[in-house]
Amino acid sequence: MKILSNPVAVSDADVLIKLCKAGHLDILKKFFVDVIIPKRVFEEVESKLEKRFFKVFKKALTCGWIRMVDIYDNNVFNHEEITAMAIIMNSFRYALDDGEREAFALANELNIPFLLSDDRNAKRIIEFNSTIVSLSYVEVLSLAIITNIIRLNDTKNIHQKINSIVNRPINVPFEVLHKRAKKRFDSIGLFK
Repeated sequence: MKILSNPVAVSDADVLIKLCKAGHLDILKKFFVDVIIPKRVFEEVESKLEKRFFKVFKKALTCGWIRMVDIYDNNVFNHEEITAMAIIMNSFRYALDDGEREAFALANELNIPFLLSDDRNAKRIIEFNSTIVSLSYVEVLSLAIITNIIRLNDTKNIHQKINSIVNRPINVPFEVLHKRAKKRFDSIGLFK
């Protein structure tokens, strides 16, 4: 199963913020041993989360299953790696926001197959220009059902909770979203 063959993901801010506000950030820990975030994503999460939610996020960082990386840090990356990431940063500066670009550059350079993002356009751009699979929070919830980590009713409740806190809720029943996610997983061979 591809999802378990390399249990590391890079994340953009939106999925982290939604799961944090809904009280279910830890669901990511059930799939990924590491969730790596670039510095810009950390800054975005910090600026958009209320203090009580940021404490939960900070705890995940302290526990070590979410890790922050600065893509320009010479102590972490060599010159060639930084240059390769800078090329992505420049190439997509008008198509993706700063956090999305850093997440894309990081996942691409480290050959991490999964990037968590709820931005449809960003997902399309990233998947068209790489082999990275971009997963939304809905797809993460669908994976939780498929792998028997959580029941359908529980994921529906999480989805409803997220819908109640976002500016633009998804007005499609979760069962329909889950079917779409399963169809997408089949089309990209996620479980082959």
